[in-house]
Amino acid sequence: MDVPTYSATDAPVRNLLGATGAAIAAPLFMIVGWGSWGVAIILLTWGARFLLHLGEERAMGRLIFAPIAIAVASVYAATLVPGAEGRATHSFGLGGLFGDTVMGTLLGVLPVSATLGLKVVSLMLGAGMLVMGSFV
Repeated sequence: MDVPTYSATDAPVRNLLGATGAAIAAPLFMIVGWGSWGVAIILLTWGARFLLHLGEERAMGRLIFAPIAIAVASVYAATLVPGAEGRATHSFGLGGLFGDTVMGTLLGVLPVSATLGLKVVSLMLGAGMLVMGSFV
């Protein structure tokens, strides 16, 4: 009996969590792109904080901002140029569908050219991503 897999390709699953990991990673990567790495980084960091008893009293107050940090990372990733293999396999950029949509909206709203706007927004989002990541 074939077990249905919900992943992006028909290739064999190559991650530590098997088919379950692929079923979680594929839609997450499609939605927030490279910002999805923020989920793993946040979970590992918070696990280490609780294990070492560092700042557990601030956990919930800062964890509320984790989705915002992931969203900022996704929009920042949309400013980056994907490699040749990324353009051939997906119809979205490194920011996923969310990052590409928000970046397109930002570039459409800014009163400057798209080239200058992309550079300014990329710089601001990169700084925002570092600040939000450090806070969360």
